[in-house]
Amino acid sequence: MTNWNPFPWGKTKKSNEESVDVENYVDSLKVSEDGFIEEEGVIYVKPIDLESETAIEDVKKEIKHGNIVIADLTRLAKDQAELYKRINAVKKYCQSNGGDIARVSQVKIMILPEGMEIAYPSSRGLGEE
Repeated sequence: MTNWNPFPWGKTKKSNEESVDVENYVDSLKVSEDGFIEEEGVIYVKPIDLESETAIEDVKKEIKHGNIVIADLTRLAKDQAELYKRINAVKKYCQSNGGDIARVSQVKIMILPEGMEIAYPSSRGLGEE
């Protein structure tokens, strides 16, 4: 009886494949200012704390790059005036650039770039015509 290994990645086998030049691969990666490794043609979901001083500019930058932003309002909730000011700034920018914005929870909003929209459920129930 052969022993079955549920974790096959724990053992290595000799391979005829050529090895990867790790140093060359790492040098070719594009690392953003905030430390994320980014690839061309990939849409990222990026968290941004809306309380930070650079939050609005950070959101604009990510939307311009075609990324999705999940903005955290938790720490800003204590200052309602500033909260509404920042949300309205993001909403205005988003709407003027063809994006979309929606509340995800009490403390999070999702901001989508141009070409993406949030699908809202219809007011009718399933199966009704």
